Amino acid sequence: MTEHRGWREDELDAALANLRPEAAPDPEALAAARARLLTAAETPATPPRRAARRWLVAAAAVAVVTTGALLAQTFTTGGATADARDVLATAAKGADGDRPLRPGEYRYVVVRSWDSASAAQADKTYSYLEETLRETWIPFDENAEWVRRERLTGNRQWTLGVTEAEYRAAGLPLDPVGPPVDKRAPRGEFDAAGELSACEQPPCPVTPPEVVRERERAGSWQTPTPAWQDALPADPAALYERLRAGLRPELAESGAFENARAALRTGRLRTEVRNRLYQALRLLPGITVKDGAVDLGGRHGVSLGLADELSSTEIIIEPASGRFLGERAVVRQDSEHFRRGTIISHSTVGTAVAAQAGIAPSR
Repeated sequence: MTEHRGWREDELDAALANLRPEAAPDPEALAAARARLLTAAETPATPPRRAARRWLVAAAAVAVVTTGALLAQTFTTGGATADARDVLATAAKGADGDRPLRPGEYRYVVVRSWDSASAAQADKTYSYLEETLRETWIPFDENAEWVRRERLTGNRQWTLGVTEAEYRAAGLPLDPVGPPVDKRAPRGEFDAAGELSACEQPPCPVTPPEVVRERERAGSWQTPTPAWQDALPADPAALYERLRAGLRPELAESGAFENARAALRTGRLRTEVRNRLYQALRLLPGITVKDGAVDLGGRHGVSLGLADELSSTEIIIEPASGRFLGERAVVRQDSEHFRRGTIISHSTVGTAVAAQAGIAPSR
């Protein structure tokens, strides 16, 4: 088990810039609801709770489940920067994507993520980021059996100025680190549980498992099935409106960005669909660009993000190839929990074609 202090954005980019890119980087796409800002829990001696790994319904696409609270993030808007439009225009021409699968082959998606977790005792909150490695093999026929392998690596970053020794001395448990767990399920339906819905005041209702399954089979930004991708508009303006569909006006821009990010991090978008999505994002107001971003595998790219006064949410892409590399959330204000510039969640995504389920390809 390795212990870290929380990273700052500039420190992480500088450190990763000195790494050699892996031949087959292993990263992750956050899963669903992740904490942008960790809030102090008020219940005594609670076990650690991870941010949920599924983004909530589209109507609250920018509301994230934190440690016991639901925070709605409304991002500032304004004209999209010329640099961001140029970067996206270049990426939209990228041809570097995995080739279409042949019968018997698998789409291999590997994700490495640092996700928020926290526990509380009396009036003290302990928060940290915990690293997870997840590999998924998606078959040519997506109705067939998928394989997922997941494990906690044991690496943690302590984000509230405490150490693991202090955490353990308080008598609070940590998730055990064990061998990788393999799951197999048709259509990638690995989880039997329902899904937490969005609401103003917890406890929020849970969507029954059968409703979740039906929605996922129909396809969405979070589960972009082949048929769902086929039905997306070809025109960038129409696709942009599709990204905004069903969102409240005050959340339309940030929700559109989140929908695009959710689809990209699945690793399932075909190259031409990914490129059309980049074209649609050129129409999104308020996107900013930052050169010199480096992902967890040492790959260099450009970050594109939306920000409010508290935090920024970024995607990292490689403009020349169009590759989606990963994502991160960064604090923009000093607070009792974080220093300005601290990265509070991040992940990296890699894809390849595999000949066999359960065996990672060489690339």
